[in-house]
Amino acid sequence: MNNYRSMTPEEALMIAKSNGFAIEFMTDEQRTPEIIFAAIGSIVDAIRFIPESKRTSEIILAAVKKDGTSISIISDAQRTPEVCMAAVESAPTAKRYLIDEQLKYVE
Repeated sequence: MNNYRSMTPEEALMIAKSNGFAIEFMTDEQRTPEIIFAAIGSIVDAIRFIPESKRTSEIILAAVKKDGTSISIISDAQRTPEVCMAAVESAPTAKRYLIDEQLKYVE
């Protein structure tokens, strides 16, 4: 997938909007917040290809608000009360991915 590495930022954004999984093949430099949001907007599971260091609270919230079960991909360290509540509001079945301490946030 070398052609992904030579994309302009505009091309990367356009591709991320149409196929969020394409972010897997992009460089860290190409994975800007704008492109990450576009990828997650296209398909929330694209978050699994975002390094934890680039998963800001805003990006994580966008993912769990779109599909609460995506919290299963989020590390415990990044599961704030706000993230847990947003996940369960989006998909009540997201509770099954929460540990006891996190369940306190949503009850």
